[in-house]
Amino acid sequence: MEDAVSPESQSRLSLRERTSFRGAKGDDEPTPGVAFADRAAAAGIDFRYFNGADPASGTVRMFEISGGGAAVLDYDGDLWPDLYLTQGCRWPPDATQREHLDHLYRNLGGEHFQEVGGLASLEDNAFSQGAAIGDVDGDGFPDIYLGNIGPNRLYLNQGDGTFREVTETSGTAGDDWTASCALADFDGDGLADLYVVNYLAGDVFRRRCEDEGKPVQCAPTVFPAADDRLYRNLGDGAFEEVGQQCGAAAPDGKGLGLVVADFDGSRRLSVFVSNDTTANFFFANQTPARGGPLLFAETALISGLAFDEQGRAQACMGIALDDTNLDGRPDLFVTNFFRESNALYQQQADGSFRDESRAARLRDPSFAMLGWGTQFLDGELDGLPDLLVLNGHINEFSASGTPYRMPPQYFRNAGAGRFAESPAGTLGHYFQGRYLGRALARLDWNRDGLEDACATHVDAPVALLTNQTAPHGHFLAVRLVGVFSARDAVGATVRLRCGARRYTRQLTSGDGFQASNERRLLFGLGAAERIDELLVSWPAGTDQRFSGLPVDREMTIVEGQDLPVTYSPAR
Repeated sequence: MEDAVSPESQSRLSLRERTSFRGAKGDDEPTPGVAFADRAAAAGIDFRYFNGADPASGTVRMFEISGGGAAVLDYDGDLWPDLYLTQGCRWPPDATQREHLDHLYRNLGGEHFQEVGGLASLEDNAFSQGAAIGDVDGDGFPDIYLGNIGPNRLYLNQGDGTFREVTETSGTAGDDWTASCALADFDGDGLADLYVVNYLAGDVFRRRCEDEGKPVQCAPTVFPAADDRLYRNLGDGAFEEVGQQCGAAAPDGKGLGLVVADFDGSRRLSVFVSNDTTANFFFANQTPARGGPLLFAETALISGLAFDEQGRAQACMGIALDDTNLDGRPDLFVTNFFRESNALYQQQADGSFRDESRAARLRDPSFAMLGWGTQFLDGELDGLPDLLVLNGHINEFSASGTPYRMPPQYFRNAGAGRFAESPAGTLGHYFQGRYLGRALARLDWNRDGLEDACATHVDAPVALLTNQTAPHGHFLAVRLVGVFSARDAVGATVRLRCGARRYTRQLTSGDGFQASNERRLLFGLGAAERIDELLVSWPAGTDQRFSGLPVDREMTIVEGQDLPVTYSPAR
């Protein structure tokens, strides 16, 4: 009878069962235990983004609004997640400048971070935006691709704690305004390919706009779009740009964010791109055979992802992906401009998506916000993914009643596809402030089984939002290592069964607006004290099944190996 449990029943069951480790609550009540503390300064992270502004000019340029990116990687292979934070610079960029550099922070056992950019030969001085993390050469060490305003850069991890720039030989520089990027194996040949989302072109770096004599950000509608690009990894250190010929690029995009995932269970990776004021893109991967010529079709309109529920293109920025209603299918959440409301696209049984923002109670709370970075995370480990959103305007119109700095928001997943905003006063000091929030990346930096987040801002230091929720449920954290699949195993899906409840998580790439999450899947298990079954579906086409697993553990599963490697949590 367990196979007949509906997603709605799973939501109700989890709501009842989680009362065993926390007081019962109704759908509309706030979560009393979810709380975060900004531990950046205490942990040694001292980073503030410089947006290239020139106060003497009295004007504002488009690139001054986007902020810096955040990427999570374990560059030294010690299992502790490290942080890469991108930096701007004075305009125009100077190739010799050393005043504003990207920062690489090494995680020292979940207690402190050390800035090691110089030691790692990784002090990029370009005007950087997002960063993609992936194992380009399959040596087991994560590499870094930097999306810049101007030529991008690719750094290979040497495995000895240092990086080497290989942009020229790889052929991946480009010369656009790159907002976000992702490394993932699109053709199934075991090599990480590269997707690059570009924003605007034309005179975007020179034009300055005014409103009633006051300098303001120019509207993206006055600039042409920059084309997105797909680079295929040739396996010899070089890449080939194939986006146009294989259907993975389309005109008039003005892209800001992306997520790469297996949306339909086909073991093929598709791409969702959030566009600013134009229809979103959904490049469905239709490559007929593993390792064969790439083939994509742009299907956002027929998939229900191009527009909002009223058929309008929105100014889209951040993206989060998870199974919000426990039906086993990935859903998408997209942040939008002020007075547009954010959008929750829930996937239907036929593979299409429907804007369920209103039914999910996410529309009204976001109407007076301008959303940027966003991620799903299970704050209290009850098995239902909650939602974290950063906000902040692009123009200072506060004198006319339009908010400029805005508070972040946390939405508790109340089950049955509905959310409830948690009051800022219950979430911690950070949530009671107002910011120009931008990128948001998910990680568990102290490996205590509670998901944390790294938030970047235009006008404030980076925040390390450390989850301090108590009480909370049990958990399982899973790392995946591909062998027949690409080593990063992007698109691999893990399904858990605990009694009548089922949970689904997937390794993704891109991870929204200028962000790369930790490559680790964390499952909140509520009161469950045993995992009856764990199923891994690998991109290469094989499945692995494990049964009778303990909870409150970290686990590494290597494709094709019979036994996972387990670790006790740090807490």
